[in-house]
Amino acid sequence: MIKLTDILSEKIKPKQKISKKEWSKIKKFNKHIGQDGTHYVTQLDKKLGTILVPVIVEEKLTNEAIDLKDAGGEIFDTIIAFKKIYEKSPHKKNRKINMYIKQLLKIEQQISDVIGELD
Repeated sequence: MIKLTDILSEKIKPKQKISKKEWSKIKKFNKHIGQDGTHYVTQLDKKLGTILVPVIVEEKLTNEAIDLKDAGGEIFDTIIAFKKIYEKSPHKKNRKINMYIKQLLKIEQQISDVIGELD
C-alpha cells in the first residue's frame, strides 16, 4: 500500500529555505512545527488538496556565502571611511572620538589576526 507521505515526498521539493521574518508573517493556520522540530507550510496541490511542505527556517537568508576575510576587510574599509569623514568635520580634534577610532582599528586588527589563524 502506498502511503500519502510517499506520494508527497516524490512530488514536492522539500526543504525550501525561508527566513524567520517570512515564517512569522505566515498565518498560524498555514504553518506547523512537528514534534521533531521540522517546520511545515501548507500548500494547495491540484491532486491532493492541502498538504504540508517541509521548510527550513533560517535566521537571515543570504544569496552568497560570507567569506570571513572579506567581512574583515569590509570592517576595516568602514572604519577608514568614517575616519575620513570625521577628519573633515569641525569636531576632528575631539579626543574621545579619536581614541575610539584607534580602539576600533586595534579591534579590527585583532579580528583579522584570528580570522587568519582559522585558515
